[in-house]
Amino acid sequence: MTESKDIHNNNNNMIIVDITVANSQIRALKPSEQFQNMLMPTNDTEKILFWNTVNTDRLNNRIYGTLKGKALKKAEKLVNENGNLSTSGEYGSLKIREDDFIPF
Repeated sequence: MTESKDIHNNNNNMIIVDITVANSQIRALKPSEQFQNMLMPTNDTEKILFWNTVNTDRLNNRIYGTLKGKALKKAEKLVNENGNLSTSGEYGSLKIREDDFIPF
């Protein structure tokens, strides 16, 4: 079953987005092209290391947007597993289909 899902997910149209919650809303932040290979961890210990070692351009050059479709469901699951919508913060990165990202 996993193999059939991977066939439909062509890596050419997949992007990395950072998931954040603010004002009880899920937002997606897309890093610039040069940082598309750097995932933000989802657990607190690894996030501390990430924040202390990441290139600041990775964080300063992100495009804000929202999500739709399966990407939104994945983001909701990530937030619920690591907190909730009433807890603002960065929750980690997801790999999603590019057309599920809607920039502001």
